[in-house]
Amino acid sequence: APVRIGYVQWCPTDWAERAAGVAQLRVDTWVMPSHAQAARVADGSLDVAICWVEQADLHSLGLEARLIGADRLYALSAGQDPSPVDARDVTVLVDSDESSWSSWNRFAEQFA
Repeated sequence: APVRIGYVQWCPTDWAERAAGVAQLRVDTWVMPSHAQAARVADGSLDVAICWVEQADLHSLGLEARLIGADRLYALSAGQDPSPVDARDVTVLVDSDESSWSSWNRFAEQFA
């Protein structure tokens, strides 16, 4: 059976080629938040998820994780100044819709 992979925002485009000698891959078309993808791995509807997850979530869901990469976050500005922005000078937004934004909210609150 193919290995079922879910992701939040990014998935390597060459994964099928990389894994060709080892396994068939099926990249799931449902792009969902990190907490939802982790829950799908825990309930068996996915085999692997590329997502952001905290150690406490791994423990409570009975999962293990490996770091495969990190994304650069970009700060947006209304002005024309192209200079870098220090993290301490960024205002991070959270959303009241916890079912959709729980993962982001937790990350943003830790970042802030």
